[in-house]
Amino acid sequence: MAKVDSVMITRADLALARRQIVAMNPKATVPNNEALLDQLVDRVLWMRYFEKEGLRASGAEIQRAIQQIDAELRQRGTSYQRWIASLGLTAEEHVGMIGFDLATGRLRERLVKDIQEEEIKKEFEAHPEWYDGSRVHISQIFVETA
Repeated sequence: MAKVDSVMITRADLALARRQIVAMNPKATVPNNEALLDQLVDRVLWMRYFEKEGLRASGAEIQRAIQQIDAELRQRGTSYQRWIASLGLTAEEHVGMIGFDLATGRLRERLVKDIQEEEIKKEFEAHPEWYDGSRVHISQIFVETA
């Protein structure tokens, strides 16, 4: 469906993304293929950024998060394995979601810590044209060939 440098995004990736959206919120509206593909491209780019900035979650951190989820689920009379199976996900698929969520949380914490309100105000005042409400949308069309 798309290629981001050496990372291929396939139809199977689109199907997985749909399953993950529905698994986390059964009432969620699943985006169309174009929007979903855009989200997957963004995710690849974010993962590269997380790696570059040292925000990527380690295996031990992901395992602790899973243990915490499992402990909470056991209090409710089920287990992590049964829960992810009921969502239609594999453990590997859910681990990817947890890793992305942990890295996103780290980035959010860093931004809150690093950005002060005064800096935001100065930036806004220095470039009001950037914040005038106009928006540019850029897209590419990919055609599958043999």
